Amino acid sequence: MVYDPSKLDVGPETEAILDQLKGREYQTRILLNKADQVKPEELLRVQSALIWNISPLMSSAQPPVMYTVSLWSNPFEVGAPVRLLQAQERTLLLDLGQAIDRRIENKIASARRFAVRVRNHAKMVDCYLTTYYNHKTLFGNKKQISEKIIANPQDYHIYEGLSTLTNISRYDLPDPEVYRDFFHLNPLYEFKKLSETCTYFRGCPINKLDVAIAYELPELVGKYKKMSEAALAKLDVLTPTSDFGKGKSNS
Repeated sequence: MVYDPSKLDVGPETEAILDQLKGREYQTRILLNKADQVKPEELLRVQSALIWNISPLMSSAQPPVMYTVSLWSNPFEVGAPVRLLQAQERTLLLDLGQAIDRRIENKIASARRFAVRVRNHAKMVDCYLTTYYNHKTLFGNKKQISEKIIANPQDYHIYEGLSTLTNISRYDLPDPEVYRDFFHLNPLYEFKKLSETCTYFRGCPINKLDVAIAYELPELVGKYKKMSEAALAKLDVLTPTSDFGKGKSNS
């Protein structure tokens, strides 16, 4: 949220925005822009007034994070606290960079969590299916056999067997009631075994998913961090920290 030193009032529009941001105060940043136009001796008073106006509208007990900057290409006003403004601008840019990093890392973590759920579900269905084929007889009623297994998975040690064979925790698996509803809509005997999805040239999709969960997605976070650090290092070389491209004559 960007504010002008001459317009510190909190109107209905600001109240509506802050109302939508309740619970996300830790992600909210307040920018006091054009701060070079404020006399240094008055800057603290302006900052305090802005925080005073905003804080009561935020549900967090902590005051919001605020940056005092002058985000335009014009030189700083004569007498402006240049070092302070430059330091604040740099901290803001680092904060934004970290927010982007966290967002990407969260996306990768979210993809991994979803992959784990898909993997666990696929192996759970396959365990039900294997049990069905182990108890299926030549002239038996496939619907009755599957319903018996689905209604009483504990009698067939399905959950215990899956945990033993795959090291998937019982607490990471949905309750039997979930699978009763699932197989009510999707008949058990119509599924393929996971082994039947494997091909000679493409391998097994479930094995690829295991590799992605265990290695590829965690490594992706590390690769991104290295790329980000390299980009920041390059930026530091190209951008002198003394002037930030403006106000050099005032520093």
